[in-house]
Amino acid sequence: MRSTWPALAVLLGLAGCSTATAPGEGDGGAQPVPALRKVLDAGSLALVNASVLEPATGALESGRTVLTSGDRIDAVGPDGTVALPPGALAIDVGGRTLLPGLVDSHVHARSADLPRYVDEGVTTVRNLWGFTGLLEGAAALVRDGAVAPSIESASPGVDGPGSPWPQTQLITDPGEAVALVDRLAGEGWRWMKVYSHLDAAVFEALADAADARGLRFLGHVPFSVPLQHALDRGMLSIEHLTGYELALRGTGPTPAERWASISVEDMPAVARATAAAGTWNCPTMTVVKVLAFGGAGDAEGSRRRRMLVGALHAAGARLLAGTDSGIDATQPGTSMHDELDELVASGLAPLDALRAATSWPAEFLGRVGEIGTVAPGARADLVLVDGDPRQDVSALRHPRAVLLRGMWLERP
Repeated sequence: MRSTWPALAVLLGLAGCSTATAPGEGDGGAQPVPALRKVLDAGSLALVNASVLEPATGALESGRTVLTSGDRIDAVGPDGTVALPPGALAIDVGGRTLLPGLVDSHVHARSADLPRYVDEGVTTVRNLWGFTGLLEGAAALVRDGAVAPSIESASPGVDGPGSPWPQTQLITDPGEAVALVDRLAGEGWRWMKVYSHLDAAVFEALADAADARGLRFLGHVPFSVPLQHALDRGMLSIEHLTGYELALRGTGPTPAERWASISVEDMPAVARATAAAGTWNCPTMTVVKVLAFGGAGDAEGSRRRRMLVGALHAAGARLLAGTDSGIDATQPGTSMHDELDELVASGLAPLDALRAATSWPAEFLGRVGEIGTVAPGARADLVLVDGDPRQDVSALRHPRAVLLRGMWLERP
């Protein structure tokens, strides 16, 4: 790691860099687990005697060799059939399961958190509130070989009066929408994030401007906008299931009360409408459980949110696993496994929960063939675990090793 890191640490929010896992994070008070440590820089590496899991197909093939060069996978095949180049280092992984690195599809990136994602197998994150210097800093982290996930980012949030977050792009005049969208697109953000307090007319103008500019928008369904209209306008992804509690006729002054009273009978129709629109959802079940229900998974609102996620999945609506880490409500890295547990509790099979953190976000991000797969040409982002995550997602917790853009990290 080169000398640019201290500057990036300030840039990304917090100084320092630690991979230590604190006691009790995601483990009910269990003893701390030693952190992964980087053993090898990216080079020519052969992982042999691996059981390779391909989430998209669900296939698990034992006795496989995965050959990497730099930050890419060169070859995958049965042991003994992959020609190793001179100087390649072979590591026998003992028949353990080797699968693609995980994707956390809702984070707020801070430098001190970044190694902690990797420590739990998260090699890519989708940042949902951009800020000045993030794109340049993210590129430098990759270039300098930092122990940090690759970062894909939405813009700073676009909102009306009432937003509490820094660098909010405030807009109250629909006539300013074109200039704002043009500026955000020119800054290089992958998507525009819309937020809760937007006026309905401003939302409409932003959606028109985004369509004209070819910039997709995502985020919170504003309070002023019905869910169906957000779907009709082509909202790419909805975060935290915002808008659904009102569409499902939840009532009450608090989120907990509204979620506890949503209509179960109306869920299938709303789920079908979501699937028909092609809109993705990142439910962030764990953070909402913490913030709205005090961590109680048996609260009625939590139970009905799980039913809604199950209905969305049954209808074919697309789902992403995300944690909202970075706002001091959930722990970076470990909360991804809590989120996968929540998806399973919502009715997803373990394999589908795994897909929500691997092959499905690869599709959402437009990175099919690059992430979410163990295949030649893909990024060398891999996770080594004991057990079979297709049967039990807890096998993903505290991975034995992680290959991060070709860098090999092991747990002592």
